[in-house]
Amino acid sequence: MANRDGDGSVRLFVSEGPIEDIIIDHTRTRPAATSRPVKVRRWDPVTVATLAALLFVDAIFILLYTAASNHAGDNGNWLADRRLQLSTEGSYGEWFGYVKLLFVVTSLWGLYRRIRGLAYLSWYAVFIVVLVDDAFALHERLGRRLAAAAGLQLGLGNPGVQWRAEEAGQLAAWAAVTVLFIAVLAMGHYRSGETVRYHSRRLFLLLLLMGTCAVAMDVVHILSSGYLRMFAAVVEEGGELVTISAVAAYVLMLVRRPIGSKSRSA
Repeated sequence: MANRDGDGSVRLFVSEGPIEDIIIDHTRTRPAATSRPVKVRRWDPVTVATLAALLFVDAIFILLYTAASNHAGDNGNWLADRRLQLSTEGSYGEWFGYVKLLFVVTSLWGLYRRIRGLAYLSWYAVFIVVLVDDAFALHERLGRRLAAAAGLQLGLGNPGVQWRAEEAGQLAAWAAVTVLFIAVLAMGHYRSGETVRYHSRRLFLLLLLMGTCAVAMDVVHILSSGYLRMFAAVVEEGGELVTISAVAAYVLMLVRRPIGSKSRSA
């Protein structure tokens, strides 16, 4: 037998007396219109505006890089400033990239502390390596050492274009780093919940695009000449700058999402 109380709850009885009071919150059984979960926008206006601003600054640096490359060695012209060339260590564009990467790594660490998703910790480690490599040219140094140790001597590409042993060593270094990245990311991905895995897969696509610009276009740049060589250089340096902006905007979106659970499977 069931009796309905004034507050809408239901008490169940049998003939011998009340066995157990089962309180049923009738509001939980109503249509989703009254108990609808909070909807989260994937791209909120702040994130979109931030991405647009980053891409605008990237475009300025890319245009300046293109102009500076055409005025290299032109004394007295402000466009001849080597700090405008993205391929130059310590250039303005490179420092802008450092700022974005610093935001990415600090935000990923905050996400890990907030959600305990191990994939975010893995991404934190990966982008720490990317930041340190950009700042201290680690893969270039490692490439030179590998080339010297192996005694590499290569001469590939168009006539007059020498693929130096240093570039071959850098590719070997990138291959080793890529294997390490995949191992670290796979470990974190496997031990995270589905929501974290979802975002980790999209970060991996952005990292893959960044690697294509940094490595694949670098090979094209080395083995080509003329306008193709210039185009490959712009895509290599500018593409890396743009993909870092996309990563920064995506991480900003994750930071701004209201997350109710802090469990590992969040």
